[in-house]
Amino acid sequence: NAFSQVNPVQTVRLYDLVRDWSLSGEGGRVIDAYCGSGGISLWLAKSGAKVLGIEEVAEAVESARHSAQINGLADLCEFVVGDAENHMEQSGIRSVVLDPPRKGCSEGTINSLAKMSPDCIVYVSCNPSTLARDVGKLTAYKIEKLCVVDMFPQTPHVETVVLLRRR
Repeated sequence: NAFSQVNPVQTVRLYDLVRDWSLSGEGGRVIDAYCGSGGISLWLAKSGAKVLGIEEVAEAVESARHSAQINGLADLCEFVVGDAENHMEQSGIRSVVLDPPRKGCSEGTINSLAKMSPDCIVYVSCNPSTLARDVGKLTAYKIEKLCVVDMFPQTPHVETVVLLRRR
């Protein structure tokens, strides 16, 4: 039941963008909300970041924990089962990665982000409508960068990555 990207070449490109934009050349601590089976979390940890991955699907979290263990990244990754909104309000977190399902972020997640006020948010979306809706609610942030990654050639579907910086 865990989601994972199906285009390995473009997944590397997507994950590199997320890493470059969320870490800004530094390690640090990052929250990966809607982490699924931990693909982005593990990619960030491989670069030295300490990552808190949050996912509602318990089976996906078990897969993420197992992947972290076999890749020698368990000390850098912590994975929790639950709603992002209930686990995000942690002090000292400068970056948050959002990669929600097509329906976008929950209202609670948006509210938690507003309270938490990280320096940057990297939002990965497969649905431009919910991306626009959610970014519109994050009024304390401005779009600094945007990139479209064609994960599904010969279809109209793309992944959009947006870097939001606190104003």
